[in-house]
Amino acid sequence: MDSTSVQDVQKMTELDLHMPEMALPVQTKVNKAVLGRISSSSFPIGARGGDGVSEYQLAMSNSNSAVVSNSDICLDIDVTQNGDTERVLQPDQLNRFRGSQVLFKSVNVTLGSHKLCDIPNFADRVADFHVQSTHTSDEMEYLEAMAGIGVDCGIVGEKKLSLRLPLKWFGLDFGNLLPTGAITSQLRINLTVNDKYINMFSGLQTGSNKITIRNLRLETEFIELQNTVSSKRLQLIKTTGLTIPYHAYSCDVRALQQTSQLNERISLNYNNVVSVFQLPYNVTNQAGYYGNVTWNAAGTVDGISGYLVQFSGGTFFNLNSTNGQSGKASHAKALMETLRTENTTAGAGSKIVKGIDKYQVLCANFVRANNVLSPAIIDSGINARVLDGLLNTNAVFTAPIAPGKQLTTITRYTQRIVFKNTGMDVYS
Repeated sequence: MDSTSVQDVQKMTELDLHMPEMALPVQTKVNKAVLGRISSSSFPIGARGGDGVSEYQLAMSNSNSAVVSNSDICLDIDVTQNGDTERVLQPDQLNRFRGSQVLFKSVNVTLGSHKLCDIPNFADRVADFHVQSTHTSDEMEYLEAMAGIGVDCGIVGEKKLSLRLPLKWFGLDFGNLLPTGAITSQLRINLTVNDKYINMFSGLQTGSNKITIRNLRLETEFIELQNTVSSKRLQLIKTTGLTIPYHAYSCDVRALQQTSQLNERISLNYNNVVSVFQLPYNVTNQAGYYGNVTWNAAGTVDGISGYLVQFSGGTFFNLNSTNGQSGKASHAKALMETLRTENTTAGAGSKIVKGIDKYQVLCANFVRANNVLSPAIIDSGINARVLDGLLNTNAVFTAPIAPGKQLTTITRYTQRIVFKNTGMDVYS
C-alpha cells in the first residue's frame, strides 16, 4: 500500500473497516484493505448424519476474520412420507416442508467459555419467526430453493432436499467481522435435532413423515485483510478494545388457558430489551404448529382488544397507551414498527403483516424512537433489570382461546462481545 492509503486506513473507524456488505467493496477499490474472501467447510465432531444422531457439535477457527452473518449450516435431508395414495389434495393441503429453520430445537453457540447464543428449547420457533419477520415476500419465494421453505414433499415415497441454514437466523447477525485470527478461542456450535417431524410440515393430515439428516457441515466465510489493517485491528483490541453489538433472542413457552383473557407475567432479565413478540402456537395439530397460528379457530385479529404491555408500576409500551391496542389496523401497525431494525430492508415481514389474521402476532417495541434501532446503540431498549424484570401482558378476546395452544414469547435484546487486551466477555 502507498503512504496515502496507509493514512486512510489509520483514519478509519472500526465501523468503516468491518462492515462486510457496505464498506468492503469500497475499501477493495480505494485502499486494498481486503485481499480476498475465503469460504471454508467444517465438519461435526463425530457423525455427519444418519438415523439415531440427535446431537451435533461444530467448531470454527481460522487465521483470518470470520463473517458469521454469512455463515451457514449446510446439510442434505431425506424426507420419507407414508400417506394415503387415494387422497386428492387441494393446494392448501399439500405436504409442504416448513424449511431448514425448524430442524433444530436447541442451539448453543460459544466463543471460548462465553455464550453468544443460547436457546435451549424451541430454537425452531425462534428461527422460524426470524425468517417470517425479516424477509420480504419475494425473498420468501427464493428461500424455497435455499432453505426448502414451502417445498411439496408429496404423498408417498422419498424426497431428497439440499438445504442451507444461516446462523443469523438464530440472532448471530454481526455487523462486524469476528477477529478469529486475533484470539485463540474457537467458535463452537451445538445443535439438537427437532424430533417432532409431523410439526415440520403443513397439510399433513394422514400418514407420517420421517426426516434423515445427511452430510451436515458448517460453511464459513472469512475475510483476509491487508497486514496494515490486521495490525491496526489487533492494536485496537489491545488498547481501547473492540465491541461487537448484535441482537439476540430468548424464548418463553407456556400453556394457555381456555379463557377470553390474556394475563401473563414474562421474566425478562436483560439490560437492553428491544422488542417482544407473542404467538399462540399449536400443540397438537396435524397441519403443523408453524402455520395458521391463531388464538381461536373462528376469530380474526380484529377480535383482539386492549393489548397492554408494561413492567409492574411502569409505563405502557403498546400502541394506544393505557387503553391498549385494538383491532387489525393497530396490531398490523405495531407489528410493522416492531419488526424493523437497522438491518431490515423495506418490505421485511410484509407477508406476515398482510396475513396477520392467520399469523396473529401480538408485539411491543421498547426502543425510544425509530432512529435507535441499531444494536450499536447499546441503550436503545429497556433495562429490565432496573425494573422488576417481570413483563405484564394483557388482552381481551371476543372468543375464548382455543384448546391445545402454547403461548410463545420471543424477546429480542442487545448483546455485546467485548474484546480487551487478551480477554473478552459478552454482556447484555
